[in-house]
Amino acid sequence: MSDSYEIKQPIANIGCQDLLTLMSPKCTHCGFMRKKRNIKLFMWPQAYVVLHDGCLYYFKDEKARKASGRFSLYGYNAVYRASEIQQKEAPWAIKIVHSHEEFKTYYFSAPSEQEMKTWMANIKREMLHANGKSALYGKNLQPVGKDAEKDELIDDPGFYQTVEQNIYDDSKKFVPSQDYQKKCSIKKENEDSDDEDLQMPDPAIFVDRPPVPLPHDNDPFLTLKTPSMPRTPLAMGEPPALPSGPPPHKPPRTTDLFPPHVPPHRNPPALPRDDPPPRPDFRTGGKVSHLTNMLQKVPLTPPTIKRKNRRGSYEKTNPQNITTSNGGSTGDDDQESSDGEDDWDSCYFPSADKQRASEIIQDLGEEGVYLVRPSERQDEHVLVVFAENQCKKYRIKQQSGKYYLAEAGHHDMRVNSLLKFYQRNTLPTVNAKLRIPYRRHPRYMD
Repeated sequence: MSDSYEIKQPIANIGCQDLLTLMSPKCTHCGFMRKKRNIKLFMWPQAYVVLHDGCLYYFKDEKARKASGRFSLYGYNAVYRASEIQQKEAPWAIKIVHSHEEFKTYYFSAPSEQEMKTWMANIKREMLHANGKSALYGKNLQPVGKDAEKDELIDDPGFYQTVEQNIYDDSKKFVPSQDYQKKCSIKKENEDSDDEDLQMPDPAIFVDRPPVPLPHDNDPFLTLKTPSMPRTPLAMGEPPALPSGPPPHKPPRTTDLFPPHVPPHRNPPALPRDDPPPRPDFRTGGKVSHLTNMLQKVPLTPPTIKRKNRRGSYEKTNPQNITTSNGGSTGDDDQESSDGEDDWDSCYFPSADKQRASEIIQDLGEEGVYLVRPSERQDEHVLVVFAENQCKKYRIKQQSGKYYLAEAGHHDMRVNSLLKFYQRNTLPTVNAKLRIPYRRHPRYMD
């Protein structure tokens, strides 16, 4: 392959209908298939797949305004029947394999064997186009249409043997460039695909609920009667009857201010006091200084001082913790630990709703805004960050007591320290850094 060959790169932020209406070059094949995901529940959701100019796109449906995932076929070596997939799971499954095992293998399932052969032939033709080679295997790799001649080519007994041949006889001949993953949207084998927003049934519909009991006499249209109230004088608007007999006796009214057994006093006796009355201060003209007396009882405390922290907000600090010229404790260690806790609280998304987490980052839409949510796998988390005008997802894995995003990248003992590292350094596969947790974004609202 010559150096002047143009590497096929997928188009970013394009809708399904916009992609299908492109005239130069045109889409070679499109239709519905099922795509495998790394989730045990709803592992094979339906996706609308489009082949265009050496790249593969898959959408939630044919009306989607953004691709759920896309990647270039440049570097991919072959398309095979996925014999490791059980027949009851996906009967007509295929896999697109890269020339290097470190990059991701994609699995799709067609609704019939005839459509599986059609997809394999078209994917192989686009794969040859993306890698800058001519159609090495002749007529079997030409695009398949509805005419009888091309249908006969798919029905050829040697079709699988021809279409499943590798493009590169030696995988070492393909050497990926340094920015290969970023340009061609290629993912590593251990990375998740960008298809977490594909259509999935609501899990609530599978929950068994007891049937609603029917009214009496098994008549679903029978209305329940309103219980009748007893007929009382108040209900009929009549005044209640007066009780019979003489009226109750009233005590005589007295005009004395004090009961007869208590002698009257002009001034009530003074209550006993624990403290003696304050002495008059002759220096102030014989008046008692209440402020001086109050200050003697209340201990003085040093006032709090506001100082600006490194995040740009003001916080109250004790003057005793401020660094003096003679040395001493500054409270920086406590401040760093509290900052780590604040950063985790402001970026952690406790819900397992992946679609909601992606919608929050997508709605904020600012470069570097991020959150961390729980993963489907036990004791793992997923970092969701907005970078290069789309949501990027990284699985936070743990090995030998250390956390990392990429196996060849930075490892750290704590997740907070790992996030701080990528606030100062670029993330794997993209030229972006973590900037602001989603809860601190001014447009975020709970």
